[in-house]
Amino acid sequence: MKHGDPLQMGNLRGVPFDQRYQTDEKGCWLWIGGTNQDGYGAFARYGEKRAHRVSWVMHRGPIPAGMHVLHTCDVPGC
Repeated sequence: MKHGDPLQMGNLRGVPFDQRYQTDEKGCWLWIGGTNQDGYGAFARYGEKRAHRVSWVMHRGPIPAGMHVLHTCDVPGC
């Protein structure tokens, strides 16, 4: 990994990304950190500002141009 283990990189308050969500019984990763006015997890890194997009970049790499990162469950906090 180019910049170390992304799951151990903390945000500005020192809480790592992987400690900012809880998994529910359906498998959703529910964000317990700060949210924006639309209910999406707020976490800025890699040029992204929403937690689900940061998670994509951390786990799969850059988001291709024109691609949308969607929630199959349609829960903004997931």
